[in-house]
Amino acid sequence: MTHALAEDDFALDDVSEDMSDDIAIPAYDDLMFACTNLCELLDVENDALMNHDAETIAALGDRKVALTRLYASYTRGLADRPEVTRAFNPEQKEELLTIGRQLEELVERNAMLLRAAIDASRTVVDIIAQSVRSSQEPGIVYGRTGTLRGGDDKSTSYSLNNIL
Repeated sequence: MTHALAEDDFALDDVSEDMSDDIAIPAYDDLMFACTNLCELLDVENDALMNHDAETIAALGDRKVALTRLYASYTRGLADRPEVTRAFNPEQKEELLTIGRQLEELVERNAMLLRAAIDASRTVVDIIAQSVRSSQEPGIVYGRTGTLRGGDDKSTSYSLNNIL
């Protein structure tokens, strides 16, 4: 995420009432849409990570990327035009701050769960690789020079599916 909303983003400014409604309502609606949908998606993904539901996680990938880009675009746009955030009414500001805190918590939890899933997958891959190496029977193999030799060399070639 590029810019998290904070109380300072809503400092008072000289924005006229006519202008404030014209710029604040679409910006508020857009940001609430992105935040709300991203929160819902992260909630589902976090549940899927907890339940080791790889199918659901994979299905959410494209939408997660799109919503993250949308959120980043809106927050970057608001950072470039601070008069827009200052034009939000107090209820809008409070709602955005609340959903922003919720989104931040979900993102932190998602990162923790993703790291744990990656570490677990890496451990499984290492166990499988070690098992393959240790269970290989000696035999005749090609050496590095292209000649046949006894299979006393324990280096084993294997491939893994990166989707794990």
